Amino acid sequence: TGATNQIGDGKLALDGTDDYVNLNAHATGLASYTEGTISAWINTSASGPQMIFNLGDTVGSDFASLQLVGSGQLQWWVSEGGITTVQAISTASIHDGNWQHAAVTVGPSGHSLWIDGDEQTGGALSYPNGSAASSNCFDALTGGARAEVGAFEYSGTMNEEFNGLIDDFRIYDRALSATDMAELSAAGNGDPE
Repeated sequence: TGATNQIGDGKLALDGTDDYVNLNAHATGLASYTEGTISAWINTSASGPQMIFNLGDTVGSDFASLQLVGSGQLQWWVSEGGITTVQAISTASIHDGNWQHAAVTVGPSGHSLWIDGDEQTGGALSYPNGSAASSNCFDALTGGARAEVGAFEYSGTMNEEFNGLIDDFRIYDRALSATDMAELSAAGNGDPE
């Protein structure tokens, strides 16, 4: 219903089973990005792994994913040749059934996770692999042939399907600034150029 939209007149309503957006036609273009930003408004109360966006190869060894893990923590995960090079996980849980703005920016000086316009730093993040200085983006992947919103395909099966709402999903070919992130998270009050 319109009352549940966060931005504008539409959203993705995903039930966690076979619902996702296939962006494979854009995967090759996205795979050339040396820096970038992925952002979306999300609303879920489900736990467990849930994919917001994934760009990857066809066998699951090279991918870059923005997703929720565990009990609703935001994660940026990059794997190259089956080896995890970056894994940043927020300590905050954002699966409370309310709209939350989730994003990752990747630039020459590293990456940042953002929740509701606030950059997650220090104790707000854990790094099982890599560090905030890791600047691995889509161009670090070999064979970026798949791109999905709301799930990821592995060996012909959809996995980590999102159970909730996704609105105003965006990908930029540059790392947005803190000012840009504040505009995006202000619920439709801005559109970074």
